[in-house]
Amino acid sequence: MECYNQDDMNTKSFLYIYIIIISLISLSCTCNFNFSDSITNVDAAKEVTEQFYSSIMELDYASTDTLFSELFWESVSEERVDRIHMAILEKLGPLEEISFSDYSFKVVRGTNPSTNYTLIYNTRYKDYDAVETFHLRKDSDEKIRITSYHVNSEGLLN
Repeated sequence: MECYNQDDMNTKSFLYIYIIIISLISLSCTCNFNFSDSITNVDAAKEVTEQFYSSIMELDYASTDTLFSELFWESVSEERVDRIHMAILEKLGPLEEISFSDYSFKVVRGTNPSTNYTLIYNTRYKDYDAVETFHLRKDSDEKIRITSYHVNSEGLLN
């Protein structure tokens, strides 16, 4: 007849429970690494904003809709975007010139990869100048889309 020591049983039970807990924690975790570097190509994000400005200069506002992300459309309706475009046109005038000013980005690698860009432009409209900021995101589907768009101009205060 074989005899088991109570301490051996407790140690084995503890070990099995420990292994199960660690396994469950490992399976439920996501692992992401954030970093910013100068290697990432910001030109692809600039292409999106250049498409946006090309459409604005041609007064083809509807074609800009596809450049915005689902995240953007969750908080803003198409009608509101149309009203914003019209208000900018009425208060600032037609867009005449754009000048790329600055950018920053953050890369996330891991289980939920993404690249977030911030692009800043100095723009000249017929009646006022503006500083325009775009926040864009490159998701796991490799498409870059606008997540937010801000226009700062004295002309919008009038």
